[in-house]
Amino acid sequence: MTLPTAFSSAIDYFRASVDFLDAHSWIYHTANTRFIKAGILEKFPHDYVEYFLHLNNSDLNKFPFLYECDEINNGINSSALQTFRSTLRKLIPKEAYDQPNAQSLAKTLPINRLRKISAKKQHEIIQLSEVILSHCGDVSLLLDFGSGLGYLSESLCLVNQNWCILGLEGDSSRVIAAHKRLQVLMPEARKRVTYKEQFVEANAGEAIKHHIASSGFEDLQTLLDKWAIIGLHACADLSVTAIKLFFELASVKCLVIMPCCYHKLQHTPDGNFVNFPLSAALKTAAAEKDSKIQSYFNRPFLRLACQETSARWRNCSEKEHLAHGKQMFWRAVADAIIDDAAVVKCQQPIKNVCQIESFAGFCQHYEQRSKETDAQHLTVRLWNEEHEEKFNKIFNSYADVGPKLAEALTCLQTTLQKLCENIVLYDRLCYMQEFADAQPDLKLNVQFQKILDEKLSPRCYVLIAEKL
Repeated sequence: MTLPTAFSSAIDYFRASVDFLDAHSWIYHTANTRFIKAGILEKFPHDYVEYFLHLNNSDLNKFPFLYECDEINNGINSSALQTFRSTLRKLIPKEAYDQPNAQSLAKTLPINRLRKISAKKQHEIIQLSEVILSHCGDVSLLLDFGSGLGYLSESLCLVNQNWCILGLEGDSSRVIAAHKRLQVLMPEARKRVTYKEQFVEANAGEAIKHHIASSGFEDLQTLLDKWAIIGLHACADLSVTAIKLFFELASVKCLVIMPCCYHKLQHTPDGNFVNFPLSAALKTAAAEKDSKIQSYFNRPFLRLACQETSARWRNCSEKEHLAHGKQMFWRAVADAIIDDAAVVKCQQPIKNVCQIESFAGFCQHYEQRSKETDAQHLTVRLWNEEHEEKFNKIFNSYADVGPKLAEALTCLQTTLQKLCENIVLYDRLCYMQEFADAQPDLKLNVQFQKILDEKLSPRCYVLIAEKL
């Protein structure tokens, strides 16, 4: 991700983004299963309601694509909605909608080695291996953070015969499985690839050096000063940890890592996040705002940043939109009429939920259980007259329009998604640039590059950093 062309500095961009999110946080600030209980239907601006209730399917599919569909704005009577789209267009880089150039390691990386891996995983491994080969070709040692079952390390071992690869994984069962895979599939690579159990945190530098020393790699002296940190699906805080270790460990010359699962970032007791915001620019923009930072930079914001992108929205049929809207609406109705001690479970196939026309029909589809329910003690709670009264109140007010507004809310969230992800990733890029600027002897190239097909893998950006 990068700075949109409408802005000349990070601080100005972050200020505009914070202002926009603060004004529109009602779109995402609660889970979609709770949007009725949170009163989102009442917060929907009247002109938004009128627009989406009369929107045809073609224009609904085009709505999130801000750079492609100028005719959408011409058909919007609401000045507020026009402003919503035009402001977002300035805040989201145009390249966020572009697909990456097709690249392939098919000749270098025999696809039969990946035959038991899903198409999504194959795509990710091949594309990321291409980037690692391009930027880390002259390093001696790859540190694979979150190496899992070893798919990426195995593939890279085939790509470059000169690399040694140390996979670091916090799950001991995966480390064992990765060693077994290597023994069966690539026994010849055991002198160049190994896996160690290690939960990678910011203070793991000495542990990493110890693992390298005890790895059994031949000619350790050649591995001392040319390392690269790599990672596929660097979940939650791991990609930020990788950034910090990239700066701490002098031997690390290159960083190529794909962040994901932003919503799992660690938070502090006061509700803020340990590693977001990171940059001084975003922290300053947030501090200048009167609203509390948790009102717009919260867990739902991070969840929206890492949900599916707009790529799959483009070709949805009217039937698919209607079915999703009804599912979301009725599930939210169920959550709105139960108390805090209960949870709801759908009893019928999802596709049949669309047929609810009364409280009796609703009770056939949904069952409420106590939150203390476990596998051995199933505690079913009966629906009663109080639930029926709450149901009828919502049903009488929103049964006709609720499903469409539920899908409208999803549309608005889909339109916001790329802004949320851009803020998270650009904040990391700014943090790295700020850190480098404060070190007179450190010259840095850093960028985010889109390398994956969004339809296959929604988290499609790789962070590439090189010390010069």
